[in-house]
Amino acid sequence: MNRRHLKFLFVHTLIVIALLHAINGSELATRSENQIATFGTEEKANFTYVLTSVTTKPCILANMIITIKVPYKTQDKVDYKSLVVPDRNVTIDGHCSGVISYMNIIWNATDEKNNSIKFTFINDHTYFSLFSTDLNIYRDKKHFENTTDKEQWFRATSDVDLRLFVTPVENGIHKCSNKTLNFKKGEVIMQNVSLIAFNRNDNFTLRQEVQCPKEQQKSETFPYVLKDANNKACAMARMSILLTVPFKTKKSETGIANIDLSKYKINVDGDCQDTVTMMTLTWPSGDSSAYANKKENKITLSFVKKKTTSELYYVEVQIFTDEENFKDVERVGELISINTRYDASLFPAPVANGVHSCPKQTNVTSSNGNITISDVLLVAFDAETDFATKKVIDCRSILFEDDFAYVIKNKNTGIPCTLANMSITASVKENKERTLSVLTNATATGFCADKYSQMVLSWPVSQKANNVKNSITFHIGQNKTHFFVFQIAATIYPGANDKKKINGASYTGINLFSAAVANGIYHCSNSIFDIELGDIRLTITNVTFIAFYSEENIYSGNLTECKTETSTTTKPTSTPQPTPIPEPKPNVHYNYYVNSTSNVICIAANMSIFIEVPYKTTENKDRKGTLNVPSNASVAGECGDKLSVMKLNWMVNGSKENNTVTVNFEKDDSNYFIRSVNLSVYLDDHNFPNHRDKSYNASTASLNEFSTPLNNVYKCARNTSLTAKDAKIVITNVALIAFNTKQTITSQSVDCVDDDDTSESNAGAIAGGIIGGIIVLVGIISLVVLYRRRRGY
Repeated sequence: MNRRHLKFLFVHTLIVIALLHAINGSELATRSENQIATFGTEEKANFTYVLTSVTTKPCILANMIITIKVPYKTQDKVDYKSLVVPDRNVTIDGHCSGVISYMNIIWNATDEKNNSIKFTFINDHTYFSLFSTDLNIYRDKKHFENTTDKEQWFRATSDVDLRLFVTPVENGIHKCSNKTLNFKKGEVIMQNVSLIAFNRNDNFTLRQEVQCPKEQQKSETFPYVLKDANNKACAMARMSILLTVPFKTKKSETGIANIDLSKYKINVDGDCQDTVTMMTLTWPSGDSSAYANKKENKITLSFVKKKTTSELYYVEVQIFTDEENFKDVERVGELISINTRYDASLFPAPVANGVHSCPKQTNVTSSNGNITISDVLLVAFDAETDFATKKVIDCRSILFEDDFAYVIKNKNTGIPCTLANMSITASVKENKERTLSVLTNATATGFCADKYSQMVLSWPVSQKANNVKNSITFHIGQNKTHFFVFQIAATIYPGANDKKKINGASYTGINLFSAAVANGIYHCSNSIFDIELGDIRLTITNVTFIAFYSEENIYSGNLTECKTETSTTTKPTSTPQPTPIPEPKPNVHYNYYVNSTSNVICIAANMSIFIEVPYKTTENKDRKGTLNVPSNASVAGECGDKLSVMKLNWMVNGSKENNTVTVNFEKDDSNYFIRSVNLSVYLDDHNFPNHRDKSYNASTASLNEFSTPLNNVYKCARNTSLTAKDAKIVITNVALIAFNTKQTITSQSVDCVDDDDTSESNAGAIAGGIIGGIIVLVGIISLVVLYRRRRGY
């Protein structure tokens, strides 16, 4: 038994002693921080301030005593008046959404003036917190005697990203006896606080209580803040970044460095412009050598404004090898660059005052490594604008009724069947063209039927003619597989004359906003739709559209994303043929997936694959080249009952040739696993300099790799190394399922077991066996002693 096993024997012996002590009467202590707060229905009525969403569910609930110290000038000095926000006869308004919500408490200052305090909350995917607070207080003569202030209004805004009342968003309630919020002038004192934000549950009476700390903990919702020349924030980001970088070791093998930026103190620098933001994150190279210490690693994220969205379009990484992260690296201090430009929309947000939110993982890939970005909360432009007014694009497919501006409900069930977000302008052809904007608070009416539905958006022509309304009507149909808008009609009053109106309609069969009937969502943030309705032209952007829905919670495994283009639909001179309905793009959140013949995703995978390929040079010398399978490699394959195949293909730079990695899966009665991997590599000049041969082909031996119970996702972060002839295949950061038969991929998963865990299990077994042997031996000795006593020895 080696030294490590002796350690485990000692530990297990202590555990046995502790258990024996517990058996003799000791009780286990209960951790108070894990107790569930008994927040009963009788306390529900004690919530003083409640903001209700359009679903009639309370989304923000607060019970607190709020005192505002308001500064005012007298002839002699600056004095302060304490105002207590009333707990009744107040008006509550605000907005509920999944990322940014706010509650505004309004009460009468005088018969004609109102005071207000606004609380803006933010959801960082795990916790909610108070982000900022705004005050709007009228300094009337009754409460502010002898005031000499020329400005009777006291308006103040707190710092942003306050990070107060941090609480788990799913099941938390914040309790705080006292918290003071200081402004540049004045302050807000909050006492006896009970607070819930972003509530989505019908039953919020049982929540885990979180106590506020005695001292404010230093943390930020947005750890990365870029400031301009005037020291104002122009971009703010929260994201987890993992760099996966292949490198050559001293033994000329391929090693993999996994660098997590959360372990380092990051400096933020960059450049803010009207249409481009460049945020650079820098941190020192590993501290294992003086040479490496003089280097500075950096990652630059470049964001650009397009017509309708702002997006990440370029990522550049410069990282120096060090002995800490690059174990046994061939050359310390060598620069490795990872550069990737994106044509597709990445982290899109509304171009004006937008936020992108996405807790899911995104892989940015180049031949020199992977950049994995997750838990994204991003403001690339307009960071100084009030967060309560920001517009959010959320990548998650779980949505709620109050996330939509226009909602039509089924009259029989009360469940929303048609839901939409979109920006619309209507241009009317008269002597000169006149453009009208459809208000986001336009009234949505309509009906839901089995095969045909209708949504009508209407808004008043003017305040004087409130009963006369403009309207746009969407006619919605479905076939066996998809829903779609097949016609749009409109009635527009172009001027102040409420008697003159213009009617128009598109042709039947335009087939807009099409997605799968089964839990389908159509989403398009980067295209402009121009639809001709005779003398009316509609321009529609930023579309999210759902029709014929029947579930309470809106979840979709079928998200249809539009292509980047401008679509113009004109009124034809002859009857058109219906436009083919596009196939939906599955919202599987995996880089690689294979569909079965029944259009079910049978194989889905996220993984980083690195290949070390041996080759001969023209001088007949042995060399090795390294390839990285890109995350946007094209995928083909077949789904079978016992055998399935996934082929990853990508084009070699500067060539028409392809590289291919083929993964062959097999299943038995209870598990699936990788049976073999095939390689077909084109030896290009860049990765295989001075190569003698044109290609390299190899296959692994028969494997039983990543064996996982059926209908489970296999997950493993560590490196797995496979051998195909003389080539080495390294697979890391795996999330994989094969032989899936369900429309929605399961959330059940199995994690791999590290070698250390196995060793510990073996050591535990050895220790347990030794302890068991000792117990048996003691028992035998006791019997011998008892026997000898009875015999008179």
